[in-house]
Amino acid sequence: MRIWTALAILGALAAPACDGGSELSAPMAALTDTDVTPTPQPPVPVTATAPLPPVTVEVPPAPQLPGGDTDGTAVLFEPADLEVDWLYGMGSDPDGVIGSLGGGAAGIAPVRVRVVLEDGVAAIRTLDARSGAPVAGAAGLVESYPYTTLEDGRVRVDFAAPVVAPGFAVFDTCTYELDRYTLAGAPVFADGLVTWPGDERYVRSGCPNWAPPSADGVNVHFLRHPAAAAAYTPRRADLASPFGFFLAPVAGEPDAAWLARLGGIRPGAADHTITYYLSPSFPEAYSGAARHVFDTWNDALEDATGVRPFVVARAGDDIIPWDPRFHVVLWRETGSGGAVAPFAQDPATGEIVQSFVVMWFGELDDLVARYHDFFGAHPDLADLVLDDVPPPKPQGERRGQALTATFGAPQVPARYLRRSVYTQRPLGLREVAQARATLGRDATDEEVTNAIVADFLIHEMGHNLGLRHNFVGSADWDHTTAGESSSTTMDYVIGLTHPGAYDRDAMRYGYGAGALDETFLYCTDEDLDVVPGCVQWDFGHPLRYTLEQIDRIIAGSPPETPTSEVTTKAQEQDWSSVFLRIRGLINTVWEGLDPADPADGFQELLDRVVCAGECATHEWIRTQLALQLLYTRHAVQAWWEPGAPTRWYDLPALDETEAVTLMTSLYDLVVDSAQPQTLRLGIVNKLPTANVDGATTLLDELHGYFGALGELSTNDQAVLSAIEAALGG
Repeated sequence: MRIWTALAILGALAAPACDGGSELSAPMAALTDTDVTPTPQPPVPVTATAPLPPVTVEVPPAPQLPGGDTDGTAVLFEPADLEVDWLYGMGSDPDGVIGSLGGGAAGIAPVRVRVVLEDGVAAIRTLDARSGAPVAGAAGLVESYPYTTLEDGRVRVDFAAPVVAPGFAVFDTCTYELDRYTLAGAPVFADGLVTWPGDERYVRSGCPNWAPPSADGVNVHFLRHPAAAAAYTPRRADLASPFGFFLAPVAGEPDAAWLARLGGIRPGAADHTITYYLSPSFPEAYSGAARHVFDTWNDALEDATGVRPFVVARAGDDIIPWDPRFHVVLWRETGSGGAVAPFAQDPATGEIVQSFVVMWFGELDDLVARYHDFFGAHPDLADLVLDDVPPPKPQGERRGQALTATFGAPQVPARYLRRSVYTQRPLGLREVAQARATLGRDATDEEVTNAIVADFLIHEMGHNLGLRHNFVGSADWDHTTAGESSSTTMDYVIGLTHPGAYDRDAMRYGYGAGALDETFLYCTDEDLDVVPGCVQWDFGHPLRYTLEQIDRIIAGSPPETPTSEVTTKAQEQDWSSVFLRIRGLINTVWEGLDPADPADGFQELLDRVVCAGECATHEWIRTQLALQLLYTRHAVQAWWEPGAPTRWYDLPALDETEAVTLMTSLYDLVVDSAQPQTLRLGIVNKLPTANVDGATTLLDELHGYFGALGELSTNDQAVLSAIEAALGG
């Protein structure tokens, strides 16, 4: 099984946007000849091994979904409606502590529960994974509320105040416990869904001091009746498919998974059954761009299923965006987080039961300026994008306006709710557009802003439909339409304001009768540290993009920069991933991606190490690049696996000519007393563990050279001592 498809099964509710940094040379300092895994190869076209069966278009009549009257603070249930397994969850503010603790956007993962009437309370209990029975005692009690039985036999559950309050787990033994609760609105039971909002405060317990002492905000608790899922048919994932969907495990089948999909979209279903509301704060001037996004997704889904499911409306002030009864595009002119697509799925079927989009555009003016630069450098793309998005409408009155780390799994009882991490697109172009002159179309700020809104929203709606990132779409030249920036909007590129070829076929795979083409390239978040060609923001050429990144690093830290300042920047900006990626791209298909520009990764990297002539590269950076050429493996913390173990991966081998060229160049650098001492010693100290052909011979040759010299300078004596230590003498 190819690595990028094998890893996809391990994706949880949503994949974290994680790119962990590490000490640049430390992981390589202790290389051994054991625990070597196969060299990760660049993604290649994937052929599915098990085509999806045809989808029947016969749709059963919509079931009569359960509901109940609301009596002030309570809901009146028929007893039979309580004797089922519900899906329980909680919608929370993505800007609150629950949503932001840990450095990313997160929510609460739904769980299967039973509402058990016991001792005067309606107890919401988790279910045992094996028996399916409610977990007895305090360990299985999520929360509970008082109830009474009415004369007509109905059960009145009062949500005014919980008897046992809920809590959620963050990591290890760190939990947040409910400390204050006020019912924030009338509870509702309609269409198989019970919701009750609470204005709540949670306080930390067993957490480190950096964790916020409390979490305040409105959370929407919900119970979903199984009848609400009756019209949804789970669809199995084909793990050899290149179409990346979030997944849910199939019970009792450890190697199988369901695709995460939005309910109500299938052949034969009715049009316009899913309403996405623009929040009151969403600028009217950009509503045309939002409608464009939903129209283009409707086009893709109509092609796949014959159904146009989406309709757009304006939300009232009474809608809570994370209430699962609604789908909302929430606009917030605070922060600079970009955009995120929170969703919750049924863990047993993959059905997406709650979804919305948040757009944090607190630095929109700066982003507009960078898009101007980008479109100036790509005038053909500017024409395509700006013509695709409807022109802005006149501005109307506005109705309103995290610490990244890997932690252990929560070591707490089953009653605690678990957080799930959402995938988030950061605000900005990063290194894609860097102070380029405006050469192309002279677009207005409003035109560019509309394009930005469509650009971000089209991507986030892909997540709401179940799609994962695909960071190799921009390099999938065989499937990218002329003039477009990628085959998929699920890539991190700009300029794609409608579903690409990959996205349209992904809709056929996930919602229709099956994909037409199984040869798309695919890689996602887990592959970023493993597959060198899996690169964000590369705009179609991973190798050239990485070299440009290295050159910007070099230019930003000239030789006179204090080394302490350079190493601090390296850790803060994660240079290690850039340096490692260039080494991983050597001798791969990415070197010949563009026939008009067949980059030679080895020679390009070596040239930056040798730095002939008047060298303007900091000695610490040169040393790190030299070490990359001597690495044969690299370590990755597999955050997507339980316990986040360390995995080792081979790097592509240097060929015989490259090895000889490398050793000759390194010899010249080490014997040259004019070279920085940091570079000379760094090379010597790495040679014993390099495992590159010629490394041992080079040490012997260097020992002979320095041993034959007469009186040695202080620096040369230090080099000779390092050589002797490397030889074990």
